[in-house]
Amino acid sequence: DLAAPRPSRERGGRPPFPTELMVRVLLIQQLFNLSDEQMEFQLLDRLSFQRFAGLRASSQIPDRTTIWTFKERLIQAGASESIFDAVNRQLAKHGYIARGGQMIDASFVQVPKQSLSKE
Repeated sequence: DLAAPRPSRERGGRPPFPTELMVRVLLIQQLFNLSDEQMEFQLLDRLSFQRFAGLRASSQIPDRTTIWTFKERLIQAGASESIFDAVNRQLAKHGYIARGGQMIDASFVQVPKQSLSKE
């Protein structure tokens, strides 16, 4: 929380989401290369994402603006790189490597062979 101080709640508003939850959301977003809008949708759609982030009910899901605001605060505080480095160190410590953009459920299809001729 010190790396990305939260705005004052003097004017009211809903309580902020826990920092750990938001970092988990950003980690999923980065690994799957999702926009803020896509991240909001996937959190609503995928139970596995909800469980990883530590969300209890779909009514608690951060919206795209909340995700963007948290990300911007991390960037302004200069903490985004150090947080992801720390996450990667923890993963490596347990024998894992985070790889984004990988197709897990892709299938291979045979394509017709083309013969090249001079015509």
